[in-house]
Amino acid sequence: MKYAIIQNNIVVNIAEAEPEFAAQMGWITYPEYINNQVVGIGWQYDGVNWTPPAETTPETTPEETQQISQGTTDETATTN
Repeated sequence: MKYAIIQNNIVVNIAEAEPEFAAQMGWITYPEYINNQVVGIGWQYDGVNWTPPAETTPETTPEETQQISQGTTDETATTN
């Protein structure tokens, strides 16, 4: 059977184990799907509810912000 390993309310790993061992380790039965979404590492579990991780966008560096405002990117920038 598969189990979710939870630390600080976040799924940090998925493991396959015998029920007795998983119970000793405090692992939670892995639900594989919640609302047609695959449950995996990064999901949150509060003891009752499973929540997918928040979508994040990568931060833009100051250099990238300047390139964007100037209309240049790595693909269009040239060096002298």
